Amino acid sequence: MKHVVFYDAQCPLCFYLKKTLSLLDWKEKIRWSSVQTIEETPYAFLRNRPLLEKIHMITDEGELYSGAKTIRKIFLSLPLTKVFGYMMFIPFVMPVAEIIYSKVSSSRIKWFGRYEEPRFE
Repeated sequence: MKHVVFYDAQCPLCFYLKKTLSLLDWKEKIRWSSVQTIEETPYAFLRNRPLLEKIHMITDEGELYSGAKTIRKIFLSLPLTKVFGYMMFIPFVMPVAEIIYSKVSSSRIKWFGRYEEPRFE
């Protein structure tokens, strides 16, 4: 089973982050699912979560993560980013990562705009 990561397909930052991380996913550990199509998936039960505010993930073990914890799990899943994932276990790093993640996430539309239509490719 793969990790399932839910991303905003109308957000340029999210779209290009997904594209870049997909290129690094040599072992195909992650499946990306857009928030815009959540109703058409077995994950429709997540629709009441703040999926457009924070990146979410269901791990291959069935655990649900959001925000910087999702980023850490993604990093740990990819060979070239694994060291960054381990660095996020250093005690002071996760609180700082959550603050940075929250700032970027809440400002991404202002900084990068929004696609009129979702991009899935």
